[in-house]
Amino acid sequence: MFNGRNLTGWNVLDDGFFDAAGKVLAEGGRLTLSAGSDMTGIQWAGAMPKDNYQVQLEAMRVEGDDFFCGMTFPVAGGHATLICGGWGGQLVGLSNVDGYAAVENMTTATMEFERNRWYAIDLMVTEGHVTVWIDSEKVIDLATEKHKFDVWLQQEDTRPFGFTSYATTGALRNIRLRRLESPKQP
Repeated sequence: MFNGRNLTGWNVLDDGFFDAAGKVLAEGGRLTLSAGSDMTGIQWAGAMPKDNYQVQLEAMRVEGDDFFCGMTFPVAGGHATLICGGWGGQLVGLSNVDGYAAVENMTTATMEFERNRWYAIDLMVTEGHVTVWIDSEKVIDLATEKHKFDVWLQQEDTRPFGFTSYATTGALRNIRLRRLESPKQP
């Protein structure tokens, strides 16, 4: 999804909640979302499956103390945002599940995120399930049946798929999308 050289295939968000965004740069094999006041974001301009897919990438907090990787994605007829490093730097979770933010729902977890260290993120969305691994550790494993998924108003422009950072510089690389053959979780 990211060629490592330029922003081909991505829309840089620069109005509304993103009117004071930081710069978005593509260089040296990485995509950088510079710290904004408050959010910096991009939206994928290509097609995006609604289920049975996997997104893998590496993300890094360069500077700042909030989320460096907010990944919005389709799930169960709606959208959610995976938050990595939110609410003061350690929170991982999905916003929003049943109207509750990543800090207050069943996906809430904490994890130490060091600056200038790449973290492998693996998101899998199948019919009836969303699973997230960070550095091969399963941090979210949620059956989607009977849950409603939606994003905060600030994240709507990133739908159906995109990335944000909040008052923090984040870097992304090796962003890959793979359609899954089977609707069952491997």
